[in-house]
Amino acid sequence: MNDALHAALQDDLAAYALRSLDDLSALRVEEHLLTCAECRSILREYQEVARLLPLTLSAAPPDGARASLLAAAMSDRRSGAETAATAGVRPVRRFPGRAAVLAAAALLALALAGGFWALSHDRAPMDPAEVVEQLQESDDVRVVALTGSEAAPGAVGQVIFRPTEKRAGLVASGLPNLERGHCYQLWLIRADGSRTSGGIFWEDDDGSAIALVELPEDLSQFLWLGVTEEPYPGSETPTGRNILRGDF
Repeated sequence: MNDALHAALQDDLAAYALRSLDDLSALRVEEHLLTCAECRSILREYQEVARLLPLTLSAAPPDGARASLLAAAMSDRRSGAETAATAGVRPVRRFPGRAAVLAAAALLALALAGGFWALSHDRAPMDPAEVVEQLQESDDVRVVALTGSEAAPGAVGQVIFRPTEKRAGLVASGLPNLERGHCYQLWLIRADGSRTSGGIFWEDDDGSAIALVELPEDLSQFLWLGVTEEPYPGSETPTGRNILRGDF
């Protein structure tokens, strides 16, 4: 392992997890990951933390803000490992604790002007899979089926929600792999074609996605749901390919 390169790439791992590196920097990270098990492990944990920070944004974040905060959310993992090593105890590998995620969430809320949580402000961030499971067990759960467009005929999905809650879960599979610097964006569509954003999300390597999204309080004005590909951190109106669509 090239120790100098290993140290130099630590700051890029968080940005890589958020797909915000340029192609040359991303290639450098990918080449290093082929021979560095430690960085592969760190990257997996960065990616897990990124999944736990679902946001809908009405304004673009400051350059590097998400990557910096993602790195901050990981600090307890590193400090815990250092403490264990100092004490002569073998550190136990674990995903970042919920306290770290909450700390990153608080910092992110302060750092992003115009941004807001896709969760109600009095709730802690939760694993999207947990939220989806809880919603599915609700007596008044509603499910909107999503089908793939011509651009993604193998894609399918569901938006799962309760009429009394703004928070909703989105589950999808068969999604095309996004280009770097892009995201998926959920839209709520009115009869006249105007749209309201429900938030952004990313697919996993296998084309699946489990994400938290935001629904307006008054759903009666919307007839359809749609998902498009958009430049990160999302668009005010759709600009990319239609990927999924469903009837309310």
